[in-house]
Amino acid sequence: MSSLKSIKAVLFDLDGVIIDTESMYMNMMIEYNKKIGIGAGKDYYIKNLLGKTKDGITKYYLKDFNKDFSEEKYWLDLLKIRQDYINNNQLNLKIGVFELINYLKSNNYLLGIVTSNSLDLTNKLLKNAGLDYKLFNLILTREDVSKTKPSPELYEVALKRLNLNKDETIAIEDSKVGINSALAAGLDVINVEDIDVVPADLKSKCIFVCKDLTEIINYLR
Repeated sequence: MSSLKSIKAVLFDLDGVIIDTESMYMNMMIEYNKKIGIGAGKDYYIKNLLGKTKDGITKYYLKDFNKDFSEEKYWLDLLKIRQDYINNNQLNLKIGVFELINYLKSNNYLLGIVTSNSLDLTNKLLKNAGLDYKLFNLILTREDVSKTKPSPELYEVALKRLNLNKDETIAIEDSKVGINSALAAGLDVINVEDIDVVPADLKSKCIFVCKDLTEIINYLR
């Protein structure tokens, strides 16, 4: 574990940490699955799909629902549903986002977003939620790496871009996929709870576990 006094940067996951999108994605996919007759409900989603990219989800569907799964149609339809939702609904920020960002900025921490989303989707989500991307010193997306989470590559690239070492950086993650990514890069991880069920043995590897981002302010103090 790094000394908190040595920390110079805090890297945020996006979905489920900054913006309350994980439940939106899950509910959207479950409803569409019901419509087309694929039996992938909440438990299946949380166990197998949460935090995965489109390619990762496709592998599970082809394995478990091959005869019912048309990859091209599925993603065209689902991405349209997601875009329509984002265009017509205000997304919610997670509790404590502005409070934590203001605290970190006032104490001269560098801030970054490290997400497996595309840059296009990341920009749309931030704009919809009313969060200025200029608040962050770094935004890394899937276009910046060859492998997304749970690979450590996103975090390894973030350290290089910020010219910091792992002992100077903390990651904030909500999911098993994200936590494993940051741990594999050698970073200390704060787990903020969302819809994923993170097992106790993985939580024990995090330096702090909290229900919302406001708790991190007191922890850093």
